[in-house]
Amino acid sequence: MKASKNQLPEEINSFISQFDPNSQTTLWELRDLIAKNASKATELISYGVACFKTEYMLVGYGGGKGFCSLYVMDPALVKKHKDLLKPFKSSGGTVHFVPGEPLPEKLIALLVKQRVEDNHLRWLAKNQHKSTKS
Repeated sequence: MKASKNQLPEEINSFISQFDPNSQTTLWELRDLIAKNASKATELISYGVACFKTEYMLVGYGGGKGFCSLYVMDPALVKKHKDLLKPFKSSGGTVHFVPGEPLPEKLIALLVKQRVEDNHLRWLAKNQHKSTKS
């Protein structure tokens, strides 16, 4: 379900509103796609970018002059999908793209769902380890 702008934390609205109109449109679309694929995540601003968090930080998004970014926060995931990401500039755990030319929905879904799964497995491993110590 798509949240209206007035249902989001004010800091998310403020964050997106700082960009030019074309980037704003692209970032709102990206935000909606992330939310759709990480329905249990919470939203926050961290390190100056809009982020989604499950058990751990999941993904973030933002941009700069003439580009938007999806921060998958996992360089190994970017490397794993390097063939799918070839049309875009990527470095470390970040994928950059041109406003108005967003990442394909299927690619966003793949990356976000992988991050959700990885975070959950990491959380399970950590908490399973704690419970065996007790």
